[in-house]
Amino acid sequence: MTDYYFGRGMPELALYVDGQLVVRRDDNTYETKLSSAEVKKFLARITATGFFSVEGDGNLGGQDPIYQFPADAQYTDGAGSRFVFVSDGVKSKYVYIYGDYLDYVVPNLRQAYDLIINFNPPGLQPYRPLQMVLWIEQGDGADFYDVTPEPATLWPSDLPSIRTLGIGHVILPERLILRIVSLFAKLPSGQVFVDAGVSYVVIARPLLPNESPSDQW
Repeated sequence: MTDYYFGRGMPELALYVDGQLVVRRDDNTYETKLSSAEVKKFLARITATGFFSVEGDGNLGGQDPIYQFPADAQYTDGAGSRFVFVSDGVKSKYVYIYGDYLDYVVPNLRQAYDLIINFNPPGLQPYRPLQMVLWIEQGDGADFYDVTPEPATLWPSDLPSIRTLGIGHVILPERLILRIVSLFAKLPSGQVFVDAGVSYVVIARPLLPNESPSDQW
């Protein structure tokens, strides 16, 4: 359940029409703002790979024309997937790539994928979300493979108590977001805090500009 709070499903790169760029690198989230000329240049590079001309979208599985399998290919089942969606305002294309078959995709698609996944423009800064959700539960973090149980951090006295914020899914009020962001070395991530002598696991998940918080998410 907490996989989504740790970033499962977050894109490696999201570029919005206003030029805002959000990327995941080294398990952290960064952002910058591209000019309209930089956006056009990046989209032109993707177009030049032939991405929009690739046949298929991956939904036919191993039979989809996005793949070129060698005779000795090893077929698998149950791996994760990668999704690529690009729109230049005139045309758009969506491709679903089965994780274990990335090395078998047609060259045009692989070139576009590598271009997107390795895009690192200058000026990237740690992402500062306008919306964020937390997952909070009592415990020392021992049951979480991606939370270090010790040492726990004392919950800051200038913040509402963890009990006041709530247990389970918590939508942070905007006035608290930047302060709570400062408690984490990277986003999304989780760590153990002690408040009033009680240990809690707190997972911070920044929302992207296109995401909206709800009681369920």
